Amino acid sequence: GNGSITNDNTTYFEWDYPGGSSMTFRLLIDDNPDISSPERNISDMQFENYTLNLSESLNDGIWYWKVKAYENGIYNSETGIWNFTLDTIVPNVTNLDVDASSINKTQSVNITSTVIDNIEVDTVFMQITNPTGNTTNYAMVNYAVNDYNYLFNDTSVVGTYNITIIANDTAGNINNSEKTSFEVLGLSVDITNPPDNEIYMVNVTFIT
Repeated sequence: GNGSITNDNTTYFEWDYPGGSSMTFRLLIDDNPDISSPERNISDMQFENYTLNLSESLNDGIWYWKVKAYENGIYNSETGIWNFTLDTIVPNVTNLDVDASSINKTQSVNITSTVIDNIEVDTVFMQITNPTGNTTNYAMVNYAVNDYNYLFNDTSVVGTYNITIIANDTAGNINNSEKTSFEVLGLSVDITNPPDNEIYMVNVTFIT
């Protein structure tokens, strides 16, 4: 579609022309909006669609295209100019960092990462698995060019928290960072509430 973004380098083109069986078509594709010197010029097509083969594949970037119609080999008319963005490269996710390797319960950690894409980043998530094995995604904040962060404060469980960053670009390409982790230290106490006149049972685990 016009203005669409795709990561499919076997790009599929389709158009509609209410002509008869005597019609043939020419597909023109260029990186210039005026299509003055098309990079791809596919002619004598009898159907109203075309898929680029491997030898005709395009580089990432913005492309413009139109179709010319011929009746019995004579030029008849042409479409307007459409465009699409091709993006086949996954985001580059680097510099994953936690501002503290260990904290006490209820303290916060700031997680940062750098995400760069050749076209445009869409969303960046911090995926964290807590010591009980629960995994949750948190949308990171773009606080500077290519830099993202998340202030994590759900640190009520003592143990190791494993982190990875998941980045999506506007074409749907996905990439993950390497993993890192931090430790939550402190006193973990489970207290049962027995009936009156009985001893409270306290199970204490010291994490060092």
